[in-house]
Amino acid sequence: MNAYGDPLLISASNESTQLKRVPLSSNQEGTEYDEDWLQDLVFRHPDSLPIREIDSSYSPLVPLCREMRTDAGPIDAVFATPDGRIVLLEAKLWRNPEARRKVVGQILDYAKEISKWSYNDFQREVSRRRQDVDGDNRPYEIIRSEHSQVLEADFVDGIERSLQRGDFMLLVVGDGIREGVGGIAEYLEGATSLDFTFGLVELAIHVMPHGGHLVQPRVLTRTVTIRRSVIRLEGGDFELEEDTDESSDGAEGEEKETSEAVKQSNEYNLAFWEEFFQKLHLDDPEQPLPNPSRKSFIYLPLLPSSDSRARLYIGSRKDGRTVVHLNFYLSERSAPLGRIAYPQLEAEREEIDLEIDGELIWERDDRPNGCGGHIFIERTFPDSHQPQSREEIMDFLTKYTNQFVNTFRPRVQRIDEKM
Repeated sequence: MNAYGDPLLISASNESTQLKRVPLSSNQEGTEYDEDWLQDLVFRHPDSLPIREIDSSYSPLVPLCREMRTDAGPIDAVFATPDGRIVLLEAKLWRNPEARRKVVGQILDYAKEISKWSYNDFQREVSRRRQDVDGDNRPYEIIRSEHSQVLEADFVDGIERSLQRGDFMLLVVGDGIREGVGGIAEYLEGATSLDFTFGLVELAIHVMPHGGHLVQPRVLTRTVTIRRSVIRLEGGDFELEEDTDESSDGAEGEEKETSEAVKQSNEYNLAFWEEFFQKLHLDDPEQPLPNPSRKSFIYLPLLPSSDSRARLYIGSRKDGRTVVHLNFYLSERSAPLGRIAYPQLEAEREEIDLEIDGELIWERDDRPNGCGGHIFIERTFPDSHQPQSREEIMDFLTKYTNQFVNTFRPRVQRIDEKM
């Protein structure tokens, strides 16, 4: 059954016109409304995508390119936000269960591929598709054309973080995708290495009486039970976060409550980090700073802005601990800086402990695939949203962020230069 009714236009003179929905067809010669037409529509008009209803932290959207090449195949459309968040979109017509299963598995494969990329990889592939854009850094130039206040270093940092964490929004957009969506759960559960947001969007396209189209988007959420697992390595411990949503008669109300809670949390975090940067006074004038975040943590790079192999993790964790943490990022494309740096830093432990006004925690990570080690300071506070705790957390983080930058940034840079 079609969930949409045909819109009715009523003029000032009380005349009515029923708009007819356009039937989208598979890619066939001579067919106007096909997948390619739909891809072009959403790329040219990203406002047709109900991003704020899915996750407001992924807005505003700026279209970067279509048909981005990956080893898993071309991505239909790629968007980014001014703070470096990435949206991958597949525009498909779901005509049968096999096509539905295939497109979900496909977009997950794309996400897994680009999570292996560096910013240089991302920049190269956008540049291949956007020869119409001038400049050495075309993704940034595209963003800057719509948001002139964005700094290049901040945007590059944001994209690099998204790539490293696999932190993307994955959108499947089409028509007729209400039925059979239960099969997506198996794919989502198999993508535990990515921290993604997944959205199903149905677009109903109607022809206007005098030309043009009316686009009616619909977000398909809470239609099935979806379990999402994210594995993170923080503070030397693997932490499995599992989020289980149970479909029920009250699912729609629960969804609204959850969405509102997420929105309030995002707003609180953003306000917190905006105030944090106002109060943060660093002795090192060359330390770059990220943009305020809607998450409960931020990263400060200790190496040049495009290099995130060494950084400070600053913020709160789900277990209530608030930390400032020297974090060595390790991937197939990154040199094992932490494996070399940690022993050298540990050799200076006595001196370093004197420089930090508090009890540092030192943890080696000697596993074959380990990052070398972790150095952090932590404190557990009562409810962080209480005014007194919030102020204490703010003082704790500003104090130790400055001390960690003073102590570790020159040492890490010196070690890296000798590698």
